[in-house]
Amino acid sequence: MSTKIYYAMRFPQDRLNDFLDWSRTEVLKVVKERLETLMADVSPEDLDECPERFRGEGRLIWERFKRMRNVMAICRDAANTSQRDPLFDIECGFHIWLHEGRFYAIPFAEPWIKEVLDADRPDWAEEYHYQNQTDKPDEVSEADWAERAAIWEEVCLKHFNTRRMFFEIVNCRTESASLDLERELAAQALWDFDDNRKGLRL
Repeated sequence: MSTKIYYAMRFPQDRLNDFLDWSRTEVLKVVKERLETLMADVSPEDLDECPERFRGEGRLIWERFKRMRNVMAICRDAANTSQRDPLFDIECGFHIWLHEGRFYAIPFAEPWIKEVLDADRPDWAEEYHYQNQTDKPDEVSEADWAERAAIWEEVCLKHFNTRRMFFEIVNCRTESASLDLERELAAQALWDFDDNRKGLRL
């Protein structure tokens, strides 16, 4: 049986909160950039007619909200179908296991998350992937590679569900996904939640 853990990390047990804060911050920066790009590409023809009460100064805020709703509907479809779209699939999180004083984390996301996290990975978070159907990386010794195989067998393959925790960063599967994501971005000081909804009575 082949084992294909393309990207994973491990970190000390006392760094869990640091890992959650760091990974959420780095991921949401990219999600925000993606949303802004996708929202800019929404055609005016795809927007509903602006209600009269939002015309004038409120029109730009109304349009931004409608663009967000339009994009999130597509993101929700991408997350809920088997035909995942890398452009719109912004849903992400981590499967996490505790083993002998360390946490082991495998991301649940499209491949873009690896580049994002590797760009600013803290010293205490070690890249810890493993595959048994290909050669080991040059920088990993034979002994270390064998140790990874044994650890992942115990941590993940034997106890995938029974000892697995899940850390959700972006969930696109529900109708309230856009509202939840806006609030999360605002909490990270990446998005002006109040300005987006000012005057919309939402």
